Amino acid sequence: MPSEEAAWPLLAERILADAERKAQQIIAEAMERAASILDEARLEMERRAQAAEQEARERGMEEGRRAARLELAEEKSRLQAKMDALAQELREDHIRWIQEQRKPMVDLVMAAARRLLQRELALSPADVATLVDELLGQVVAASTVYVRVHPDDCESVREASPQISLRHGGAVAIQVVPDVSLARGDCVIAADAVEIDARVEVRLNELSRVLAELAEEGPHGA
Repeated sequence: MPSEEAAWPLLAERILADAERKAQQIIAEAMERAASILDEARLEMERRAQAAEQEARERGMEEGRRAARLELAEEKSRLQAKMDALAQELREDHIRWIQEQRKPMVDLVMAAARRLLQRELALSPADVATLVDELLGQVVAASTVYVRVHPDDCESVREASPQISLRHGGAVAIQVVPDVSLARGDCVIAADAVEIDARVEVRLNELSRVLAELAEEGPHGA
């Protein structure tokens, strides 16, 4: 067996070897722990960086959305203004067109009415008697009524006079007077101080006046 003096160096070597192994183990564990800590720190930094990037992106997207909404609202306002201006222009053009067409339209209606009335009078001369019947209500209080008509209309008015008188109480005497100055379909009624001019031209002029007033007022009095 080795002597006590020789055993001490061996023991010292073993102690040193054990210490070195433990030191290496501690260092390895420390390095491993340090690496783990570094990995965790790196992951945390990456996570925070990603979170910050996501937040910035979302903030940018929200700002982009706000900017887009603002731009859309402005564009909508501009478009609405254009539409309002166009609608106003169309209204003004429509009103101007109506104003320009009023007189031609009245003239056209009057020409059609004149031709229609002349044709009706040519086909139905008895319409003069109907006109006398209608107008007699305005002078019903008179005892004698003088009816001036064109000579060709006298017969139809005379034939209808008894029935006309009965419809107005039977107390009125109708005197039919031929008047060559009147046209077919014309009628002038005189009783006491009242005279009703129902000549065709007068009736057409009155119709023209009414149509002109209506055309001047426009739709709904506009």
